[in-house]
Amino acid sequence: MLSSFERLTPELVDSIAYFAVTLDLKGPPTIVLNLCLTSKKLNAILNFKNNTYLYARIFRIKFDISAPTRRLSNRWATSTCHAVELTKRFSVLKRIRSRASYSIEDLWTVYLMLLEGDGRNEIQLFDWAGFSLFLSSVIIKRMIPTSRGGSPSWFSDIHGTSLIVWLLWMSACRGQVEMETLKTRHLILDILQPFVAAGYRYVSTFVPDSYFYPPIDEDLDGDLYNHCPEVVTIKHYGHDLTVAVPPVTSAAALAMTVRWETEQVRQGLPESINNFPQNRQEAIATGRRGMTVEDARAFHYDVRVRVPERCQLYPMGVDLGEEDEVSEWRPTSVGSKRWDEDWSRVVSCCKPWVDSPLRGKVYTPGDLVGSWTGRIMLPGLNEHFDLLSNPMRPVNSVPIYHQGLYMTLREHHCLQPDDPLRVGEDETGGDDPLHAWLPRGFTVRQYEDAIEVLDRLIERSVRYETFNPGREEPYSHAACSKLQTDWTPDDCHEEVPGESCGGSGGGESTTYTEAVTKGAAASTCVSIDNDDAFEDTVSHRSSGVADILVTGETGERHGDAWGHYTIIGRVRSFDGRVALLRTPDVFLTYHVIFITAFKRG
Repeated sequence: MLSSFERLTPELVDSIAYFAVTLDLKGPPTIVLNLCLTSKKLNAILNFKNNTYLYARIFRIKFDISAPTRRLSNRWATSTCHAVELTKRFSVLKRIRSRASYSIEDLWTVYLMLLEGDGRNEIQLFDWAGFSLFLSSVIIKRMIPTSRGGSPSWFSDIHGTSLIVWLLWMSACRGQVEMETLKTRHLILDILQPFVAAGYRYVSTFVPDSYFYPPIDEDLDGDLYNHCPEVVTIKHYGHDLTVAVPPVTSAAALAMTVRWETEQVRQGLPESINNFPQNRQEAIATGRRGMTVEDARAFHYDVRVRVPERCQLYPMGVDLGEEDEVSEWRPTSVGSKRWDEDWSRVVSCCKPWVDSPLRGKVYTPGDLVGSWTGRIMLPGLNEHFDLLSNPMRPVNSVPIYHQGLYMTLREHHCLQPDDPLRVGEDETGGDDPLHAWLPRGFTVRQYEDAIEVLDRLIERSVRYETFNPGREEPYSHAACSKLQTDWTPDDCHEEVPGESCGGSGGGESTTYTEAVTKGAAASTCVSIDNDDAFEDTVSHRSSGVADILVTGETGERHGDAWGHYTIIGRVRSFDGRVALLRTPDVFLTYHVIFITAFKRG
């Protein structure tokens, strides 16, 4: 005898199960499992095999789908894809919650969830699974030698360590870091220092800095593999996804910096600072140059790296009466968009000789324009050279010194159909990263709305238009008229529903572009199980930018404290890597800065 509930139509049972799940965002949809166990009739309607569409809807209420919709094609957005991803994620989250053994694939799942995080993913990871406690336990376990006299997996398994360090940084909250015990904070600083003080021992870029244009043939340089990240294939939304292991060094530097800043505040200013003038006026009056107490205090307490912080949903109390209503939820910060470039590097910079159909933007034109405040971290020179000659020396004995970095930067773009400046060569004939990939002996002439760079070796001048991201026309009127394509704003996915913007770059003929990936509409779920009907295709709307140079200088106030510098640099189009050549106004020496992260001033 069927109950009144069992006599309902399958559509009504399906809706009841779905809305019952929406009562609590956190955790797996156990209520559906309970209904399946109630009777054979309900099990036939609600089991995974017969109703992937229901589980796809549940996935969309439990997890964020804005980023995958923006970054992937319809092939990744079928009901089967979402249902399979739902079961995979909760299997991983249950292991995290129980502190059970984990796999590299589990770390990749969490890493991609954070790359796609707009609030829902964070609720599952932190509120339900307790990921922060899991991460702390994993770090401690990986510091224990694997066997008697064996090396800890923290240093022997760089693949896993790199993912863990990135998760440590991506889940960082300043308040949480400040609440760490002194023992925990010092442990993290100690285990991360080798990746900063001896970063040359590890892969730190997707392609070595000696390549401005990466080789397009994998047979050109057999040693290239040794200087590129490990490439692996994982499952994502039920499909194989080839990814590069994110380089550990940049995440380690960022995770260390936020803890160094906390330690600075705890320890206060050193007593030796009292030997400095109190402020610039006193320094001028006494004829003294360099840092003042006022400068030191500003650097000590005000210079802060921009921490990712957790993405929160708003409003949290919205009525989940309709699925379309749920799509109106918005994160309180930029959410997953802040990770778009990291996603694109991981999925499309893993093999320079392969053109990835999932490639999006790796650098957004205009990102460097403005005033910047940060720090340079320099190892003690004597200890550093001793480490180079004596690899057995403990890396943690190498001190790391911090220096204030203040600069104002501008971007200048070579626009099609002009050919960009040639790449500078070093003494061996290779690309010259120590000169920011710029030809030696070049000169720059500054105009009101452009710069002209003269390559003296070949007597060729190239005009680079100054970029103004805040204006309706980002270049001068003449330059905009010259462009062969309309300028596409970075947020064009908001203007073109179901499409997303990105940038592309990779070879001599490649330009910075706004890539448009055809994806599923944000408010619908594609109810198609045969995803072989779809292919990953990306069309490109070119911005007309062939190359980007950067110029800048230190302002007068900060220059008096930390040194006056002029700056010029270049952006590598393949992965968005930035090299800045910093020239002191007084000393005939150069400093090259490879951008990791700064806090915008």
